[in-house]
Amino acid sequence: MIIFSESALKNFTGGYGFGDLYLWNKPTERLVPNYSSYDCKTKNFHIISNDVLGIEKKIEELRIELMKEIKESNLFWTKNRSNTYEDERPKYNPFYGNKSSKNIDPLQLEKYIGVTYENHFHMLCFERMYIDEKKICNVLGAIQYYKYLMVEGKDTGINKDSDGNLDICYPLKGETMRKKQDGREITNSEYNIYSDVKAILDEFYKFIVNQD
Repeated sequence: MIIFSESALKNFTGGYGFGDLYLWNKPTERLVPNYSSYDCKTKNFHIISNDVLGIEKKIEELRIELMKEIKESNLFWTKNRSNTYEDERPKYNPFYGNKSSKNIDPLQLEKYIGVTYENHFHMLCFERMYIDEKKICNVLGAIQYYKYLMVEGKDTGINKDSDGNLDICYPLKGETMRKKQDGREITNSEYNIYSDVKAILDEFYKFIVNQD
């Protein structure tokens, strides 16, 4: 079930509400988040607007550039005609994150890059989610990384505890990262959608393999 109502959201989540939305380069200019929603199954929040000044085109361009760089890099395993057997490198799957539900994300702002490594799922996202006084907020165009456990090949979700209950992992306002005891982690990148592709990918790789 998808919740769009603020009052229903608070009932389902113990008081959390839909917060503010900003563009990465306009941190004081609040956008109207007219597509805010909460997915009761995945426990994910979506703070989105249809008035984002064409940023969706840049997100898709960067995602395509990152996918190309990943396939050309030796840091990741990707399947091709001459490379059909997996090795120990982080595994990139091009099917992860190539679309999102148009019911909650009509501009496809929430596409991502997905990589599996050592039984964990890692995401490179083109938005930065955070909590501000029990309000879930979003900065579109700022890069953020997710990590959470996979069980029997299926992801468990970034905002779920080991029992499947809501346990939000988004950092608090002013924090740069948040870790949970069960291995879930979200880290803010220093980069944005206009940053150098190689620099973003290098930082993402270090996040995946826990290199400082």
